[in-house]
Amino acid sequence: KQVISPNLMAGRSQHQRASSATSGDDNGITKTAIVLIDPVTDFKQVINAALDSHVVVTVQMPDVALPEKFQAFLPTTQALVEAGAAHTLLMHHRDVMSITQQLQILAGVCNLHIAGIIPLSEVAVEVSDLVASCLGLPHNPVELMTARRDKGLMKRAVELAGLRVAKYARVSSIESVHAATMELSLKYPIVIKTPSGMSTTDVYICSNEKESTDALNSIVDNVGPDGRTVQMALLEEYIGGTEFAINLMAFGDSSHLLVTDMWKYTKTQRARYDSAEICNPADYSQLISYACRVAKAVGIEYGAA
Repeated sequence: KQVISPNLMAGRSQHQRASSATSGDDNGITKTAIVLIDPVTDFKQVINAALDSHVVVTVQMPDVALPEKFQAFLPTTQALVEAGAAHTLLMHHRDVMSITQQLQILAGVCNLHIAGIIPLSEVAVEVSDLVASCLGLPHNPVELMTARRDKGLMKRAVELAGLRVAKYARVSSIESVHAATMELSLKYPIVIKTPSGMSTTDVYICSNEKESTDALNSIVDNVGPDGRTVQMALLEEYIGGTEFAINLMAFGDSSHLLVTDMWKYTKTQRARYDSAEICNPADYSQLISYACRVAKAVGIEYGAA
């Protein structure tokens, strides 16, 4: 069940700005609102940008069982209010039905037209697409949602689009690692990671059986970066060489993607970022083409990738 602030239930927020009714008002004037789900480190900048023409509604996800190292980045409700959020809601248990209902009630009480749902964290990405879908707002296709969040299903979707991917298998024990490496004709080093991770979190380059066992023990049956318990890890073929990251933006058409920036990374042996060098995308047309085709394969139509 989501919690709406007492000020909302009174029909007006105490955080209204004097210049114009930024929280919506009770005189029949409809205000345009943007919903920010799970605001984290950059929330102040995003709220400030949105306040130029929108009422800002934030949705916090306080009971997602994030690892402690991630919890430090979560702002308090008071911090969101001080940054300019007109209304703050709480979403429990990733309950899409309930938060959609609360947003619809909020829109009616405060004369708001909700124009969009924006995720401000990795955890919020799937929720944002589902809520936007329920509200009839722009969103990425929900039938490919798991392919955007689970790296095994992502690889499958990319394979089906005719693109090459590193060999992979799901594993939960050292015995399944042995079986998978034999079936895939792999030798050490191999990569073992959590399927629904982000960046290099819970990614291990393993050079022997002991390191593989340690990686499995760290991942399987533990809480992953998305706050869910991990049932199986993902084993991947280790591919050496230079690693590139390409950041894209989509605006409703996956066939026309904007490349915002491109980076060349070096990593430590433990798969942690060591250094990064910005690149000119024009010098890497084949990589840009591949990245855009991957984004299309997993249904990126709106937002960042």
